[in-house]
Amino acid sequence: MRIVRLAFMIDGLNVGGTETNLLRLVQRLDPKRFPLTILYSKDGPLTPRFVETGLPLERLQLTSLRSPSAVKAASSLRTFLRRERIDVLHTQDVYSNVLAAFALTGFGPTRFIACRRWGLHQYGRLLSTANRLAYRRANLVLANSDGVGASLVRDEGVRAERIVVIPNFAEAALFEPVAPAKRVCLRQELGVPPDAAVVGCIANLWAGKDHATLLRAAASITLPARSLHVVLIGEGPERQALQDLATSLGIGDRTHFAGAILGASRYHHAFDVSALTSLSEGFPNSIVEAMAAGRPVVATRVGGVPDAVVDGATGFLFSVGDDATLADKLQLLLSNEALARSMGESGRAVARNKFHERSVMLRLTALYDRLGGDRSHSHLDKLQDSAAELV
Repeated sequence: MRIVRLAFMIDGLNVGGTETNLLRLVQRLDPKRFPLTILYSKDGPLTPRFVETGLPLERLQLTSLRSPSAVKAASSLRTFLRRERIDVLHTQDVYSNVLAAFALTGFGPTRFIACRRWGLHQYGRLLSTANRLAYRRANLVLANSDGVGASLVRDEGVRAERIVVIPNFAEAALFEPVAPAKRVCLRQELGVPPDAAVVGCIANLWAGKDHATLLRAAASITLPARSLHVVLIGEGPERQALQDLATSLGIGDRTHFAGAILGASRYHHAFDVSALTSLSEGFPNSIVEAMAAGRPVVATRVGGVPDAVVDGATGFLFSVGDDATLADKLQLLLSNEALARSMGESGRAVARNKFHERSVMLRLTALYDRLGGDRSHSHLDKLQDSAAELV
């Protein structure tokens, strides 16, 4: 059995799609086949969950890429990689991409997988430029959808042969339908009446997620038979502004701010429709999880979202900020139970085929095997050819 020593590096352990995706990943890797360490800079709500895995955690004490701490963190990273003889370093966000590139310049045989999981315009010019340089230093760049991979080529100048596309995955348990009684319990936990029409969104309350568009759309919907409730699961700086907006729209008593919830994906089962109104995205976990749970999805046509949501078949796509179209699509799904059920079932089938944890984990472990099997830089072309077979 080939042993590949892995290290995953991430900026912080907050509750978010990237952090949750990493937690799921490390929980599923065989530590005997892939001895691994998690490198991070900032503690957060997910720190206890990572500690519970029993895996080694190393804190790099990075406060800012533009501070002296970056030099110290890079030195610590090089020392760690040398001491532990790490075969593959897989970074998870823009900050770890840049730090790894700085640390690994002129450094030995550790393979470096950079990543792209976010929308194109999420970061400022300086950090985006540094990240493009990091892509050049990486042996491979992992994109989490075809759309994100295409953007790497088109917008950031990464050669297609250096890109591997492996999507986020949905946990196997999410694919199992829940009993009606369980669905009622989930709604009770959210403070939602059992007979309400529910539109839910699982996303941090950041400006880029544009929850305001969802609230404006919801306020314009009229359902004769039942009341419409909106559930927002996530936390962030926009919370107060969104609460004020819901109140001003007259839906304050029907908008539920659930806060950050660990394991929030299970609440898709409590929704009638799952929505995502982001201005920009990479490939969001929430839409894959919604599809696995059998929920129709209504989402903005951004980033890698169209790689999952088949417009008119598993849900609907609409343009950024178009609350009128969003309202029309939500009204249609909430008024037509048969249509919503059909789209949800189609979405679950697509997710089972493309985003089930079993198939995605097989692709990831194959990538780590191939990269870790030959650490000499003279064989990079062969490794890139092998990685291309995984796309």
